[in-house]
Amino acid sequence: TNLDLVRTSSSAPRITIYPLKEARMDDGVPGYDPALFSVALEGPDASLFSHRFCTASETSCGGTALWDSSQQQLIVFLVREAPGGVSYTFSFRLRNPGVAQASVPIFAALQIEATRFPAAVMERDLTTDLSPTIPAAGVGDAAIMKVLAIKLFIKKIGQSIPYPSAANTITVTIGTSLPLPRRAGATLTFSGLAGGIAPAGDIA
Repeated sequence: TNLDLVRTSSSAPRITIYPLKEARMDDGVPGYDPALFSVALEGPDASLFSHRFCTASETSCGGTALWDSSQQQLIVFLVREAPGGVSYTFSFRLRNPGVAQASVPIFAALQIEATRFPAAVMERDLTTDLSPTIPAAGVGDAAIMKVLAIKLFIKKIGQSIPYPSAANTITVTIGTSLPLPRRAGATLTFSGLAGGIAPAGDIA
């Protein structure tokens, strides 16, 4: 900010970052506490912020943020005075959505007691090339909440025997353009197996 941010004995400035489009928090996200809806902050200035108002006597408060799932936003409360004209940096983890999407503008809104200041558009990283460290990524993929589309780049199917009424083994080979986490819950459906006979239910 251009001015000092100062706490009082009963309130602290709060900053809301939104919208983190389709982002999720769950017990698999490191640092997320579902009981408190808090997420751990990392980075040089993480201790400056908390997921709740901290009293002056609390010595271990800080290093967390509040996750609002209904609004898909992150909220931090100032733990101590933050001089103006200085940049403050922290990071946090979340889970990306399971489907592709473009990055959208992100806003930061400051509230001091009952006064809400106009939200400011945050600068997104649209130029970094992630390809040296992230397979299939490229320039612009560091833009917040951008998610790449998964494609089947290997899709082969064959059979072991063409005889009538013979017990046939179908062999399927697939490959995806991106890692496919189990948590994504993806399913593959194979259709068009006309005339095939198999028992109902799971097939080994």
